Amino acid sequence: MRWMLLIPVVLCLQSCFLFPKDADAQATRALLEARGEQADKAMKQQDYQVAVSLFEQILASQPDNVPALIGLGDAQGELGQWPQAEPAFAKAATLEPQSYDAQFGHGLSLQMLDRFIDA
Repeated sequence: MRWMLLIPVVLCLQSCFLFPKDADAQATRALLEARGEQADKAMKQQDYQVAVSLFEQILASQPDNVPALIGLGDAQGELGQWPQAEPAFAKAATLEPQSYDAQFGHGLSLQMLDRFIDA
């Protein structure tokens, strides 16, 4: 009889530990999506410093987020920070070799750094 009561209690306790993780993951995803939308809006408004900050926040949680890497490179390029933009584009191009934006941004940043042979 005790075993019959123990099984539902154990299952209930397990669910208490499982569902908060899912909720945390969903909250994190929602926060990162919101940051991405804010960064895109900042880029459209030509507020590149804010966009850099937002893209860096996204990359702190998801270092392999290719759209954020490309966005970071674009924003840094608009600010003339080509030495900082090049590694972001390089990583994006490595993670997604078929991405035109990543390849173009990487080539442009290398060109702006006078690294023509690498470009």
